[in-house]
Amino acid sequence: MSAPVRPVVDFAAIAANLRRYYLLWMVPTIIVTALAIVYAGVKSQKWKATQAAVLRDEGSDNPQQPLGRFASPDSLKAAQESIVQIAKNPAVVGAALKTLGPADGSVDPAYPGKAEIEETIAKITVSPPKGSEFGKTDMIYLATEARTSSRAEQLNSAVLAEIQSRLQTLRAERAKSLITEYTQSVAQAQKELTLATAKLEQLEIGVGADIGELRTIIDGAAGNSNLRESSNHIKERLRTERSKRDQNNQLLLLLGRAKADPNRLAEAPTRLFELNPALKRMKEGLVDAQIKTASLLGRMTPDHPEVTSARLIEQAVRLELTNELDTTMTGLETDLQVSGHEIDNLQDELNRVESRLQQLASMRAPYANLQAEVKQRNELLFKAQKGLSDAQASLAAAFNTSVLIPQDQPDAGTAPIGPTPTIIVLGGAAGGLLLGLGLVFITVPIGQAWGRRWSDHQGTGRRAADRMGANRNSGIVAQTAPLGSWPAPTTPPGDHQPLSDQVNSPGNSDATQAEVQQAF
Repeated sequence: MSAPVRPVVDFAAIAANLRRYYLLWMVPTIIVTALAIVYAGVKSQKWKATQAAVLRDEGSDNPQQPLGRFASPDSLKAAQESIVQIAKNPAVVGAALKTLGPADGSVDPAYPGKAEIEETIAKITVSPPKGSEFGKTDMIYLATEARTSSRAEQLNSAVLAEIQSRLQTLRAERAKSLITEYTQSVAQAQKELTLATAKLEQLEIGVGADIGELRTIIDGAAGNSNLRESSNHIKERLRTERSKRDQNNQLLLLLGRAKADPNRLAEAPTRLFELNPALKRMKEGLVDAQIKTASLLGRMTPDHPEVTSARLIEQAVRLELTNELDTTMTGLETDLQVSGHEIDNLQDELNRVESRLQQLASMRAPYANLQAEVKQRNELLFKAQKGLSDAQASLAAAFNTSVLIPQDQPDAGTAPIGPTPTIIVLGGAAGGLLLGLGLVFITVPIGQAWGRRWSDHQGTGRRAADRMGANRNSGIVAQTAPLGSWPAPTTPPGDHQPLSDQVNSPGNSDATQAEVQQAF
């Protein structure tokens, strides 16, 4: 049994088959090309116009926020997504189409219909710059598609104008809503402020002249309070008077002992002699007399006239000293009475001051609460008035300015989007040619080196020559007709004899015929 022949690409056989069966690949090529020409003729061109615009935030007085910029990427992204929703709004698109009118220039009161609006919405896109995303940049691009470049640009301008108008309307409606809300807030805050102010006024009237002291206590400047300074001054005077009284009492006790023994004056403090300088001189005179008497007694007898005279002088000085002590004691007693009255008066005054301080201290918390409430009401009223003013300014500027600022004009470019008619025709011709070549390679055998056809290998059919050989073996002669309108295939020169002819040729044994039949 011979070794199988390995398949070899025979380009000459392929070229011969292409020439022989030219209708098999030319007809699909012509048909598909014709269809491509028809499609290119009836296909409408699409032009895409793009418009760049910058989205800014409404005016803000926040010094930390750049003018016209959004406070955060999230707020910018939310605003840009709102633009997308507005651009896809049927009412916005319908208004833009209504402004433009039909594309053919006719007058149609019913234009645009729902179908036109939905078709146009599908052709509108709002996107960030290439390589970016919403929330990263305040630039956006509005793109619209139409059958002509001018229509695409006009549609883009109309849609952008409607978006700006809708944004202005939304801004105005938001401002009106805020104005209503802030107006009520201002009225309510003013009412509550009036009530709180009335309560504070009544409490201040009850405080009277000490209102300054109460405010000083609340402010925390207790050291600057006049009442507290007065209290401290009275306490200081009380300490002074009580100390003076105690000193005078001690002096009275000392003077009482000095009357019995004048020598005790040596224990007297300096203050006693400062109060009565004469007493000091008498004390010194008594000491001098005593020294003189003692000196004379050292030289003379007690009965000596000089000693007697010295003793008389000493007694006279002692008597004068005793009288002076009585006078000093009377002065001290009078001073004690005055000090007692002064201490009583100071104590009464201190009690009154302390009572006023206690009363102010009891009113401190209610007064502080009322002050805080009035301050809070003032702040709420200020915020409400500021919000009302901002809302009124926003309403006034709503239809005069736009937060969406277009850049230049819409641009449709120099060529429509999608393939041109030439590309469509060339693509159709190439596709038809490939289809025809595929039919040739699938249905037509290409030389004996290739063995059987693709359909034979798949078991879907046998060549006509094989079927004729099988019919001759069974005694039935079958006649075959050409395939389609082209001649029936014949065995090319140089090909091997078909297996069916080998089986039916004389000289083959029955065993060989059986093996060949089993191979089929």
